[in-house]
Amino acid sequence: MKTSVFAIFVILVAFSSLKAKAQNSDIESIRMYFHDKHAYKTAVEMYAVADTLPYSMEVDQLMHQVSAKIDQGLPIEDETIWVNLLKLEPYRMHHRVQETVKIWVDKSAKKISNQRSSGQAALTSLQSVSQAYHARDFEKTVQECKKILSQTPKHLDIRSNMALALMHLNKDLCAQIELEIVVKLSETHIPAMLNLTVVYEKANRRKDAENMASKLSQIAGSKNLDVPLIRHNVAWYHLQNGDYRYADTLLIQKNQGVR
Repeated sequence: MKTSVFAIFVILVAFSSLKAKAQNSDIESIRMYFHDKHAYKTAVEMYAVADTLPYSMEVDQLMHQVSAKIDQGLPIEDETIWVNLLKLEPYRMHHRVQETVKIWVDKSAKKISNQRSSGQAALTSLQSVSQAYHARDFEKTVQECKKILSQTPKHLDIRSNMALALMHLNKDLCAQIELEIVVKLSETHIPAMLNLTVVYEKANRRKDAENMASKLSQIAGSKNLDVPLIRHNVAWYHLQNGDYRYADTLLIQKNQGVR
């Protein structure tokens, strides 16, 4: 039985501050209290996922087409790739799809890391993203983020924010890919890692979700940061594993990093 604890505390991830000068989050200055007013309120709402289908020959064709486009050097957000990723959504939990996603993430992250910085995103573009998200127009949020990434692919906050909008749209495969790219490029990007924990949990990848939560706690501890959501996530997994005493300790901690 899945409880509402995980939904309440894990999904309240940050829609990162949209600043004209700040391309990526600085872990030293990141806000300690993440809040998303559109957060899922119950476990039932959180675990509502898009339909899944059994593996078929169409999946191989779709993956081949995506792989070919990525090998041509196209970004993952290119429409000729994106349309096929959306078609792959019902097959996202199949191990062959997940194995191929790892390859796409590695190639995409490498390509982005090798690119020269393309400057800063315009303030008006950042504002458009924020306005669309807060208006619950998640489709427009995704499109506005894509526009920014086409010019500034290293803008990890925008990439993470787009993934959050995709999660609200139940497009978890695309969200997963974007978040894993962010984490590949920045191993301490807390908002992306929090969101990725949720994506893994929704995909029944409990071990991956638990490992991500543990890694987050280590980052927080090494930086002497107190991020309540990280503590709550780790506590939730300890509760599931029967370690009630340690979970209780984490839940009552204040102003301390989890080590």
